[in-house]
Amino acid sequence: MFIVATDEIYVALKSKIPIMLQFGTTEELAFRTVLNAPGGMRRINAALTKIDATYAHATVATDRDLILGVVEREMGFDHFNEFIRKGIKHEYANINKAHSFR
Repeated sequence: MFIVATDEIYVALKSKIPIMLQFGTTEELAFRTVLNAPGGMRRINAALTKIDATYAHATVATDRDLILGVVEREMGFDHFNEFIRKGIKHEYANINKAHSFR
């Protein structure tokens, strides 16, 4: 399972705080398998395009409304989604370099 806390990633990226993605053993193996397969990065990029803050959930509905209101006022959903996608893609590239994925 892949969970993205987009509001936390947004704050980190906006504040220029490095993010680090951590995979469990099974998930890391699956990620490496996909990445190293023909068209692997294409599949990763396709998955990233599905990140969309408008589908976010929160335990408390008012929290969701508050967070999405800030996103909409500060940059709009399209820019926010792209900002998050680029940040995660950058971290995938770091993982790729760190583990010598090809």
